[in-house]
Amino acid sequence: MIVLHRRVLRAGAACVMVGLLSGSAAGQSAPSAPPPSAAAPAGAVALLRDLETLKGRVLELERERLAFREEPIFANAELVIVLSQPLDHPIPAWITGLTLEMDGRALETLPVTPEQRAWLRDNGFALLAKRSVPPGRHQLRLLADGVGKKGAARRGEASVAIEKSAGGLWVALHFLDDAGPDQPLQVGVDQFGSLSPAIGKQRIMLPQWQAEMAARKQDLLQALSYYALAQQRGLPQAELTALQFRMADLYLAAGMPTHAAGLMAPYARQEGGREFLEAVFYLQKSAYRAQRYRDALNAFARITPKLRVSLYHEALYLAGNSTLQLKEFERAFTTLNQIPRYSEFYPFAQYSMGLAYLNFGDVYSAIESFRRLTSLEAEDNAALERLLDKARLTVGYEFLHQKRYADAIGQFALVRPSSPMFDQALFGIGWGYFKLEEFVKAAVVFKDLRRLFPNSPYSQEALVALGYAYSRLQAFKLSIDHFRLALDSVTTQAQSIQDQIDAVKQPAWKPPATLAAFPAISGLSSQVQLDDLLNYFQEEHQLQTALEQYQGLTRAIDLLDRGLVDLAQMAQSQSQWLSGQESKQRFTALHAGFEAAKKEAAALQAAFRAELARASSQWLQRQMIRLEETSVQASIGIARNLVLDTAGLQEGL
Repeated sequence: MIVLHRRVLRAGAACVMVGLLSGSAAGQSAPSAPPPSAAAPAGAVALLRDLETLKGRVLELERERLAFREEPIFANAELVIVLSQPLDHPIPAWITGLTLEMDGRALETLPVTPEQRAWLRDNGFALLAKRSVPPGRHQLRLLADGVGKKGAARRGEASVAIEKSAGGLWVALHFLDDAGPDQPLQVGVDQFGSLSPAIGKQRIMLPQWQAEMAARKQDLLQALSYYALAQQRGLPQAELTALQFRMADLYLAAGMPTHAAGLMAPYARQEGGREFLEAVFYLQKSAYRAQRYRDALNAFARITPKLRVSLYHEALYLAGNSTLQLKEFERAFTTLNQIPRYSEFYPFAQYSMGLAYLNFGDVYSAIESFRRLTSLEAEDNAALERLLDKARLTVGYEFLHQKRYADAIGQFALVRPSSPMFDQALFGIGWGYFKLEEFVKAAVVFKDLRRLFPNSPYSQEALVALGYAYSRLQAFKLSIDHFRLALDSVTTQAQSIQDQIDAVKQPAWKPPATLAAFPAISGLSSQVQLDDLLNYFQEEHQLQTALEQYQGLTRAIDLLDRGLVDLAQMAQSQSQWLSGQESKQRFTALHAGFEAAKKEAAALQAAFRAELARASSQWLQRQMIRLEETSVQASIGIARNLVLDTAGLQEGL
């Protein structure tokens, strides 16, 4: 008898991998911990190391290009537009976003968040645009969107004219007063020709503003390049320190943990200093991201509760997950248990504790951890809602494993209908009813699953499950029909997988952005063990991570391409100036560096693609095996029900 669908196991124990994006020390979503299992293949580790080295090289080249552009010969033709905020004229409270247009063309969009308002209050300016613009008269248009009275959408706009000479121009837009809903925005403008020395402080801040604009667009390498340039501006030590801690955040987000650790190492040597504990925390986080879990624990040993509370809780969470990776399960749940209930990391810690208990063999304590998690309120926190649903599925899976079918149904029923895992929950409910021998209810649930999620991999498996349910109801013809539909579906899916296997082998194959581009197939199995499941998820996690890293490599190549285009434009527009010996040598060296990095990146991209092709082929072959399991089950079901149907006819004669 078939015990459990492998994809339901995935739904249940998927929580083995929280699967959330790692957050920064500033308090974003909690970082995830892959399940404890074998490390990534040596070849893949080497590629990731080479990728980080290449990214570092790209950042250095881009920083040098940006510095080169700061030369007066290039800077004097630029137009810089900022939003300023005089103390007595803040941005009107109803505004949530601003769009800047020049001469009818959109330049930039700025979200007006509480963080953006705080930035303006503290710094006085926020960069809107920086462009090389020809001399002449230009029309600027500022559009504001937001929420007016009673929650109604509100929009306002204002237009101002600017006059640019052959030199540079600094334009500062600012609000005068909050106009009525039916009136134009009240906007003033200050203009400083030739980028006057009076705005020297603002010019020093420009790279930081540009860095934040790039970070908002998730162009992390470009943001880091601007920050690297800002480090050379002679900032006061306090400002430089804040900038470098921000850079450490971005290095981690860009998949460059070694660079983050290198930036923080000097601060971590100054024991007793104000930044010492936070720097050690970044060393811990960097080691964790690099999968050096023992190093992460060694760094954690230097951290005390004097660290800022939110960071200390994250440090506990990272330490607990590091011990989980090292299979030191008792130490894992002891560490994770120190995170208090009020912490934002508490739900994620409860999940990791459940996983630690499961691996330790204490199923009762594992379920208690998951149930404590499911008792929490998500309060419109999307990441927490996903985690709660995974926990409910996990508990449901454990109850199915313990043959507590009614309890399992109750847990699956708690999954939100809006959840992306609701199809998995429906399958779990249907299978629970099947095991309770309530075959009519099981058939109804499986048919609802087919109707609501026709493209879900569970929809195909529901055909097989319906075949078994109808067989137990002695509706043999219906059973045979559904098994045959399942076989037809298997044939279609098998062809799709084979097409992808063939495509992966082609020289022109391009790796997809996510694993979702591959077919999600798995069959019914009577011998699924938890270890098998954990290995399955580890393979999935490694392949997904590799695909994401490849996309990071693609973005690095895009940055190199943009730099080469800009260098070509420099050479064309400033050929006379570049004939000077010093400038020519500097330009030639910079251009050669970009070209060399482009060749290095192309070689790494080819090696990365070959590794991904190998891993993707193996993944797809395993999907084919699971699909064959479904085919075998459906074929057996047809044969058995044909026999039963024939026997029933003979009895009636």
